Amino acid sequence: MVLSRLFTCVAILLIMNNPSVKSLLVEQAVIKKNIPPGNACSKLQNMPGNAECFILCLTEMSNLHAFSRRVDTGECRFCKTPEQTSSAPIDNSTWETFYPGMCGDGFTYTVYKDEPLCLSYIVSKVDKVDAKQHCMSHSSDLVSIGSTEKQKMVVGFIGGTSILDIWFEGNTAAGLLPFVCEAPPVFTTWRK
Repeated sequence: MVLSRLFTCVAILLIMNNPSVKSLLVEQAVIKKNIPPGNACSKLQNMPGNAECFILCLTEMSNLHAFSRRVDTGECRFCKTPEQTSSAPIDNSTWETFYPGMCGDGFTYTVYKDEPLCLSYIVSKVDKVDAKQHCMSHSSDLVSIGSTEKQKMVVGFIGGTSILDIWFEGNTAAGLLPFVCEAPPVFTTWRK
């Protein structure tokens, strides 16, 4: 137990002194939402950053569904289960809550309206039926465009100038076009 605590302290000190490791640890392994944790999530001590909070939570728990850090005070909380995370919000303060999630191979993580999303741009030109089949074979769908904001986000993602340059759900053009598949991230649980 003492050795475990010593290891935790050393790991936190190393991370605190290396900003690139600190940001990589949190930003590459998780999906962030600016929401408070559920009131059923357990409180730990205050931590100076998200990476330190993450390390502390992992050392305290064998299973971790999510962790949260209050921006103004550094209060760190962990949630063992999805039910704890979705319980009534703890308060209206500014929190950053992190979930373990990832996109499948060939997909890129992005955020649209504070919701995580995985997108894959396929430059091969195919008909719409083949585009839909390709997306379905990768547990995804053709990207759905329901607003001007999402249209701009997708056009920016493909580096294009018009949404009509790709197949998307609802596009009735004829011919061969590249396409974008979309899928939600796959959520997991961190384990020691």
